[in-house]
Amino acid sequence: MSGIRFDFVNKLVIRQGIVPQSISGATVLGTGIDCVDLISNLGLYVEVGANGTSVDCKLQESDLLASGYADFAIPAAIVQITAASKNQTIRALRSKRFVRVSITTVGVCVVSASVLGFLHAQ
Repeated sequence: MSGIRFDFVNKLVIRQGIVPQSISGATVLGTGIDCVDLISNLGLYVEVGANGTSVDCKLQESDLLASGYADFAIPAAIVQITAASKNQTIRALRSKRFVRVSITTVGVCVVSASVLGFLHAQ
């Protein structure tokens, strides 16, 4: 046993990045998510229902809630999803306080995305 334990019940936090919706050949940006209470390692979970042609999704970060978002220094993007009823999870290391999700689709796609993290030790 490694000695590292994760308290999934009390420490795992799931924050909705983009609510489930139909996106028609566009880029949708989620609202900023404050990660001040989370450790730097995050997860991005993307779920695709109906899929037109393709779905691309990535995380962006900023020091400010409402502006200044840019891609992570180490890219935090999924491998393009080209089939319906698929999901994908990636890991990302943030360096700023706020993150948001960016989803781009080709064709009409039903998509949602969530940011996963662990609360700091208390």
